Amino acid sequence: VLNGLEFAGKTISDIKIVTSGAGAAALACLNLLVSLGAKVENIWVTDRFGVAYKGRTDEMDRWKDPYVKDTDARTLADVIPGADVFLGLSAAGVLKPELLQHMAPKPLILA
Repeated sequence: VLNGLEFAGKTISDIKIVTSGAGAAALACLNLLVSLGAKVENIWVTDRFGVAYKGRTDEMDRWKDPYVKDTDARTLADVIPGADVFLGLSAAGVLKPELLQHMAPKPLILA
């Protein structure tokens, strides 16, 4: 990620990260990125139930809590606009081609 950001001319503290998947692998990756300088407020977590938002009860746990947002966004399509990094840690085919055009210029897609 750091090399890709350098190549794209971006800094980890300024990027928007969106993840599809909220299991152990996704949360470990996000925690590592935060330890490297990513800002929690710039991280959006989605899973098969949608965005991890304040008030959601389906499949929520204490490990997702740091990434919960007070938002009306409910789907990956709602949060992908402007994303600099996409972490695909769920089922194949989640990031549809039509969503790519809404991401930030020179996005990093790791799936």
